Amino acid sequence: MATLTAQILAGIGHPNDDGLLPQATLGLYENSRPCWQLESWPKHPLQGAATPAPRRVWIPSRPERILDEGLLMLALYVWRQPVVRQQARAAVGLDLHKAWQDLTTLDPVALAALCESARGLPCPGKLALMVLNGSYVQQQLPRLEQWPLQAEVCTPAWWRIQNQWEETPRIGGSLQQAARGQR
Repeated sequence: MATLTAQILAGIGHPNDDGLLPQATLGLYENSRPCWQLESWPKHPLQGAATPAPRRVWIPSRPERILDEGLLMLALYVWRQPVVRQQARAAVGLDLHKAWQDLTTLDPVALAALCESARGLPCPGKLALMVLNGSYVQQQLPRLEQWPLQAEVCTPAWWRIQNQWEETPRIGGSLQQAARGQR
């Protein structure tokens, strides 16, 4: 069964402070075939009734490209970067109207070039990325520094986790250090 292992709240940074004006959520579901699921709104949800855009699902091309392809998805559908959208259609053959895309069926060289192109453009976006223990994205977090966007990353500072096969929960981390903003 697929479970949520990472969640991105995406939008634009508040012009006067460090906040975020959300426009979409992007969830990574793993433990089977990984996929990104994007739910977005055409305008900020606090500005009135917004009709959500159709949910979009992407199957990443390879495990080591999960984070980059999730960020590419945001560039295409949330921040709607014109150059990236044109390249996605022309060079990669992405149908931007399809709700479901299996990136394993695309040319991997062209897809990597599209990610590289998106990474090289200024981005108006901001995101808050929450990553749970065991997510594939945990290993890829350093790649986020290569994307020119505002970001805040939240990783577990403390946890109490138990599954059906364990008699007692696993506890780790420190809430005191988290409260002080230390790692």
